[in-house]
Amino acid sequence: MKHIAAVAATILLSLSTPQQGRSESAVAHAATPPITLERPAKYALADSAPSIEVLLQRVLAALAANDAKALRRLRVTEAEYREFIIPGSAKKGQPPQVLGAEDSEFYWQMLNTKSAYKEASVMKGFGGRRYTLKGVEYVKGHKQYAWFDAYATTVLTLENEDGQESELVLGSIAHVDGQYKFVGLNGDR
Repeated sequence: MKHIAAVAATILLSLSTPQQGRSESAVAHAATPPITLERPAKYALADSAPSIEVLLQRVLAALAANDAKALRRLRVTEAEYREFIIPGSAKKGQPPQVLGAEDSEFYWQMLNTKSAYKEASVMKGFGGRRYTLKGVEYVKGHKQYAWFDAYATTVLTLENEDGQESELVLGSIAHVDGQYKFVGLNGDR
C-alpha cells in the first residue's frame, strides 16, 4: 500500500511542476482556455433554396436532367459543413462544438464520401426520368440544434410518367436563416 501511495505522490508532483525541457510558455499555453465560437448573425449558404419545396423541386430537376453536379450543389459545401454545421450541431442551448482541423476534416471526408456514393446510386436509379413529387416524410423528425434546425432523413415518394410510385431516401435538410440545403445525400430509415 505504501508503494501505491508513493507512486501516486510522484505522479502528482510531476504534474504540478514544469517538466524539464518544457518552456514556461508551453506550460502557460497548456493552461489557455479552450476556443469559443459564436454563431454568425447571418450565415449565407451557397446555392441554397428559399424553401424546402424549392429544394425538392431542384432535386426533381437534377434527376430529370441526369445532372449529378446539380444534385451535388443541393448539399452543403466543405466550408459550410466545417465552419457552420459542425460547430452549430450542438444541442440547442449548448455551446458550439469545437473540433480540431483533423477531426473536422475526417468528418467532412466521411460525409462527402457517403454522399458521393449516394449521388451515383441516385443518378443510376432515378436519373434521366421525370418524376412528380407525391409525398415527403422526415422519418427521423425535426431536430433543433444550437445554430440551425434540420429535417432528418428525407423520404420522397415519387411518381414516374407511367404512374408508378417509388421511394427515394435522402439525407437531412438543414434550415439556416431562411435557407435550405441537404447536409448530405446519404440517409437511412
